[in-house]
Amino acid sequence: MKTRRSSSESMVILRRMSSTTTAINRIAGRLVRLYQNRRESFGVRMFTILRSRAQVVQRDVSSVRRARTLSDASLAGKRLDEHLVSLVIQFQAAAGGYGATHCLPGTRICCQPKRSQDMLPGEQIACKWACVSSARACGGFLGPHIPQSSAESRQRSGSK
Repeated sequence: MKTRRSSSESMVILRRMSSTTTAINRIAGRLVRLYQNRRESFGVRMFTILRSRAQVVQRDVSSVRRARTLSDASLAGKRLDEHLVSLVIQFQAAAGGYGATHCLPGTRICCQPKRSQDMLPGEQIACKWACVSSARACGGFLGPHIPQSSAESRQRSGSK
């Protein structure tokens, strides 16, 4: 049996959704600038799309919060549901497989563009994470450098 949430519970959920999408928007904006500076156009496209989808969800959350009638709230809620799924799908297109990619020391992790026939429905662009030996070998955008050794890792973090 379906239960209705109280108005205050709904507002808490909407506030949390708003703060989460604001954070995604901010982080994606920083990554757009990073990849612009690095001249990595695939990274710029990936995070511009993610940022745009987060902004749409933010607008939808505001629409639900401002709705004056039940029908307006219902319509805004349906749009929010659709756009939230779209944001999640694109986030998964960017991040999916990253955690399972285990690179050797001294290599870089790279988001290679997925071929269109390998993408899932709803993905505009997607990553296929791989390990590369040099920055030039990456056809998409670079993730973090894997240190040569734990000593190099400690040296970069400033600990002794």
